[in-house]
Amino acid sequence: MEMDERNYKTFIGTDGNRYIDSPKILFPASIRKKRWRYPIFNHIKKKPKKTAVRYVSTKQLAKMFGGRVSSVRALLTRHKVAYQVRPTPMQRQGKFWNYDEAKNVLLQIKELADFVPEGYVPMNKATEMLGVVRSFVYKLAARGLVRKHYARLTSTKGKRLRCFYHLGDLEYVKSHVLKDKLKQ
Repeated sequence: MEMDERNYKTFIGTDGNRYIDSPKILFPASIRKKRWRYPIFNHIKKKPKKTAVRYVSTKQLAKMFGGRVSSVRALLTRHKVAYQVRPTPMQRQGKFWNYDEAKNVLLQIKELADFVPEGYVPMNKATEMLGVVRSFVYKLAARGLVRKHYARLTSTKGKRLRCFYHLGDLEYVKSHVLKDKLKQ
C-alpha cells in the first residue's frame, strides 16, 4: 500500500469491527471504510442504569388487595404483567410478579363499585327481555347501543366481577332496533 491510500483515522471494517489505522499496521482496502466525521466511540450507546425491580409472590398480592390467589394470578396473566419463576420457601416453583405493574392492574380493578345502581339489570334478564342470545347483547354493548356497568359482587366463590346493562337502553333496542330487524 502506498502512503496516500492509508487512512490515519478510525474506520469500521466491513466485518463490523473497529480498527485504528496507524503507520505500523496495514489493512487491505477490502476491509477498510473511512470514518471522517465522527469521533471514535460515538456509535457506542450508554446503557441506562437499571433500577431495582421488586417482585412479589401471588399469595402476597392476594393478601394485599383482598382477593383469591387463583383470581389474582389469572388477572395478572391476562394483563401480561412481568413475572419470574422462583423457588418459594416451601421449595416449590412459584410466580413472583413485578410489583409496580401488578399494583397498577389491581388498583384499577379495586376501584370498581361494589353495588349495582338503579336501572341496571344482569345478563340473564337482558337476554330474556330482548329474546336474544348473550353474544348479541355483548355486540350491542360493544357498538355503544347499550350502556354497561361493572360491579364486584360477593358469591359463594368469593368476589366476582359482573356486568350489568342499562334497562332504558335495552327497552330502546327492543322497540327500535329489533323491531326493524323483525320486519326484514
